[in-house]
Amino acid sequence: MTMTILKGILTISSLAGYCIFAKEKTDIRKEFIPLAAFSAVSLILYFGGLGGMLLPAAAAVFVIGISLCMYKLCRFRRDGIFYGKPEIFEICFFAVGGMFFLLSFFLKMQHYDNFSHWAVIVKNMVTTNGFPAMSDDMVAFKDYPTGMSVFIYYICRFWGHSQGIMLAAQNLILLSAFLAIFGMVRERRRFLVYTFLAMGFSITSYLNLTIRINNLLVDFHMPIISLAAIAMIDCYEEDIKKTAFLLVPVLGFLMIIKNTGMIFTLFPVCYLVYVLVKNRAFWKKAGYFILILVLALMPGLLWSRHMDQNLSGFEQKFSSQSQSEEYASADESQREEIAVKFLEEATDLSGRAAVSFCLWNGAALSVCLYVLLRKKKWLKLFTALLVLDLVTVLYYGGILYLYLYRMPAAEAVILAGFERYACSIMVFFAGGLIIAAAKDIEAAFYIKNVQGSTYRAFLSPVTKQRYQSAVLTTVIILFNFLYSEMTGLLETRMQYSDSIAGRVEQLVGDRWYDKEDSSRYLVLGTDEDGKITNHQLSYTMKYFLYASKVDTMEAMPVNDLEKILGNYDLVIIFDKAAVYGKQEAVQVIQQKEIWKSEELREILQKI
Repeated sequence: MTMTILKGILTISSLAGYCIFAKEKTDIRKEFIPLAAFSAVSLILYFGGLGGMLLPAAAAVFVIGISLCMYKLCRFRRDGIFYGKPEIFEICFFAVGGMFFLLSFFLKMQHYDNFSHWAVIVKNMVTTNGFPAMSDDMVAFKDYPTGMSVFIYYICRFWGHSQGIMLAAQNLILLSAFLAIFGMVRERRRFLVYTFLAMGFSITSYLNLTIRINNLLVDFHMPIISLAAIAMIDCYEEDIKKTAFLLVPVLGFLMIIKNTGMIFTLFPVCYLVYVLVKNRAFWKKAGYFILILVLALMPGLLWSRHMDQNLSGFEQKFSSQSQSEEYASADESQREEIAVKFLEEATDLSGRAAVSFCLWNGAALSVCLYVLLRKKKWLKLFTALLVLDLVTVLYYGGILYLYLYRMPAAEAVILAGFERYACSIMVFFAGGLIIAAAKDIEAAFYIKNVQGSTYRAFLSPVTKQRYQSAVLTTVIILFNFLYSEMTGLLETRMQYSDSIAGRVEQLVGDRWYDKEDSSRYLVLGTDEDGKITNHQLSYTMKYFLYASKVDTMEAMPVNDLEKILGNYDLVIIFDKAAVYGKQEAVQVIQQKEIWKSEELREILQKI
């Protein structure tokens, strides 16, 4: 435990070193620094991985980061370690963020996709110190970009191996993105703006209930990072150099988080174009814009090149050129059925995405029309609502195209992953409205840019009382949602032992080897909830065993089992009802959950 804590301090110090260095050399708002620094570190590791030097790149980042941190500590007596007195917002954010960060260490992953690709990619990278290669049978989906994975790899390489550490690493990125969003606030003495933003984004946790932050899935991270990039543009719309300094690493990182990262990268780019045009500076600053665009796209282009050169021949799951029957897209006869199902699902108000879209639209439109009719004022929220509605419709069109022409037919006909895809854009939709509303709140203050004493910060005692009531209301709603999210995570953790992942881990442990286990495993279980036919048990077993030669089979008679034992080294009885037939033999098999194949065959032969 002591060694783990020491490793954690060193790892966090290495990251803190880059944040301190960036703050000293650039004079950029401190809220933006962590996300930009973590994105830059991830890109360095990513380029190192593409060049076959992932471990040397990680070691260099680690040593340099610690050196920068130690250098600052040595200058502590002269410069001080803090940049000014911490504000109440910073104290609150780091208190709440710290609780969620610490909670991450005790969480366990349960979602199917962790064990089919996200978590197993990280485990493979930690083992091989490189990106998944064609020869790595452990990784079934090698075409998934490794943007988030390299950052998690970095933390695991120098801190330790566990699900909690992986989750803490990824949640560190999420917390830094939330912090960056708060960097858009100009009225820093107005606590209401902070509590309103915090309340709004805490409500979006409702859209993340499917995967929550106890999984390595990135569908919640992409829209939040995209919104953070928009906040950066909004803050430095007059300073294109600082904008470029922030956007290049953040958008480059966003591009390689997932294949759909390009979509969420496009949103900040479009907003940047709008800002430049609005300020009549597009042609003057076109060079910077092109530089940002090219450098942001480069990581994604390099991943495509990596796929063509190093993974040539690998059949991608979402490729329109797929030749295999398994990954073949829907044919003409299935497309009408898929389109009908898609429209029904998209408009079904029992789903989180659809009901959220209606509620957010209704709330925003009501406020905008009230202010327009009573105050004769057009809110930024109104403009954002119109734009975001269009963006959402176009995004849904893109999802439909994915199901019709790119996704394997077996998954397309059941709209696999629809709720995650839909909730992902809903997070961006809701987040965009929240940011626009926060800007309107800032503009509504009669007294602007309050400095020093707040004695004359309000127009009248009545407006001050309204302000205080608004702060209290937003804080109550905020902590209600935060409490709900935290207790929900704890409840999910308590139920982990009953999940498939929990049962597998309890049975075989969580194995991290220097190389893949080459043993041949046979896993026998019942197909309850389709865990065998949908390959969930297979992928989960492979992850925890860290072995690719794992066959999962449904319940079978003892005689059939005896015939195939010679093909395996070890047999795992996942469900006691997985073997039936001769009672005496069944009773023997059920005495242990893990058998050596030869030992079990000898016993059965005697019976």
